Amino acid sequence: AATGAVPRYPTAFAFALSHMFPFTDAKKMLVVVEAIHTIVKNSQEYGDARTNPIQIDMGTLEQIMAGAARQRNHELGLATWDLIETLGYSPTESCYESMIQAFVMSYRQDHCVFACLTEMEDEAGLV
Repeated sequence: AATGAVPRYPTAFAFALSHMFPFTDAKKMLVVVEAIHTIVKNSQEYGDARTNPIQIDMGTLEQIMAGAARQRNHELGLATWDLIETLGYSPTESCYESMIQAFVMSYRQDHCVFACLTEMEDEAGLV
């Protein structure tokens, strides 16, 4: 295992995340989500791939995605999407809807809306 790949107390990030509800500060949320993603990814790469040091339920991730959509922040939505996949979850219909809403409300992201709709139909069988 590489030294420093996973912090000594990775659950502190999940604790910080839980105290950020209702997920209204997109900049802080983006930092925490990216940190958690890095920790989980590193633990899978350098440690035991069967155990994640941080457990986050899908409902919380859906709430973060909805918050990203409300704030017109597709970067937070994409970072959360990456975390969802890294944790081994499949994006839900709610996740797709939140990403589409975030892309629609962002400046010049129409091409991403169509890509998301296509993936929603092809990969998830939704629409």
